[in-house]
Amino acid sequence: MIGSPLVGILDFETLGHGHWIRFLIGGLAILLGGGIAMWGTETLSAHQSLGLKGKLVTKAPYQYSRNSQYIGFILLYGGIILLTYSLMALVTAIMVIVVFAILPFSEEPWLRQQYGKAYEEYCRKVPRFIGLRSFKPTSH
Repeated sequence: MIGSPLVGILDFETLGHGHWIRFLIGGLAILLGGGIAMWGTETLSAHQSLGLKGKLVTKAPYQYSRNSQYIGFILLYGGIILLTYSLMALVTAIMVIVVFAILPFSEEPWLRQQYGKAYEEYCRKVPRFIGLRSFKPTSH
């Protein structure tokens, strides 16, 4: 995860120079993504983020997406791609983004086993990533 930004800096603008607006959009994506990822981690706690058993968290960012941290990281890495315009950052960041996109599929069976019906109900109300249901806050 640390490699993409570092490679992007070392391989800066190997895709060309691009339009100046990429700095604004990329910077905003990095800030927004980092903020969402930190908000998700803070809400869930580092303990539960590591997969240690706790309670089912359905508040704050988790009322909009079941995988708030992953959405944050995906935005952050998309911003790194835009900001650095680096071929190597593009390749490494896409690999990281793919991992974050498929991780929920391996975690969900464990979550179903740990939290049972409460997790099933949560899945019905809140999308895996983001969608129309994301903008209808649920009461948990």
